[in-house]
Amino acid sequence: MIKVNNITKTFQSGGIETTVLHGVTLEIPKGQFLAIMGRSGAGKSTLMYQISLLDRPSSGTIFVAGENATDFSIKQATQFRLNNFGYIFQDYALLPELTAVENVALPLLMLGIPLKIAKMRATNVLVKVKMDHRLGNLPSQLSGGEQQRVSVARAIVNEPSVIFADEPTANLDVDNSIRVMDLLTELHNEGQTIVMVTHEEEYSKRAERIIKLSDGVIISDLLLNHTQGA
Repeated sequence: MIKVNNITKTFQSGGIETTVLHGVTLEIPKGQFLAIMGRSGAGKSTLMYQISLLDRPSSGTIFVAGENATDFSIKQATQFRLNNFGYIFQDYALLPELTAVENVALPLLMLGIPLKIAKMRATNVLVKVKMDHRLGNLPSQLSGGEQQRVSVARAIVNEPSVIFADEPTANLDVDNSIRVMDLLTELHNEGQTIVMVTHEEEYSKRAERIIKLSDGVIISDLLLNHTQGA
């Protein structure tokens, strides 16, 4: 599904150059649930942003479904993301002026799907994440756990090839964290490819595979012999 070959990422600020990723290479098979771990500043989110085409590496290549994504133009990368990827962020990233169903329908509307069909599909996935009782609520009227479940619904509404989750439980209490991880586990059991950044050891064990980063380098790559449930 995804092949990352020798990527580096360097940032420049005020004439100072900082390299966050140092020659990272890995493959992510279709249907795998991968957890990326490491201390703060290890490069976890930076790596996920490169793999998910939200950013472009300084060097190296990223192939997704056989296509060299590092050759994509900005427009091509945007269209590819819309068609193939779903995203879950720790701050939910919901548009405050849109209702739950409108937030979930947005990726479909951006793909040119008619409003009526988009809202119907959005409603169906909100039912799946047990948020159908909040269809008309704005984000400000939802708890953090509810907002993250809407975020999960938005991530899966276009039936993506890969879901990228960046610290999806970071701002949640234990009960809501477990609900979100249960959703991700269920999606994985249905065959969904998931790449998740987390600092929570407990939740990383829901994955099939855990890689650990330190100073922008993979220091361990562990394939678990089973996926643990709740």
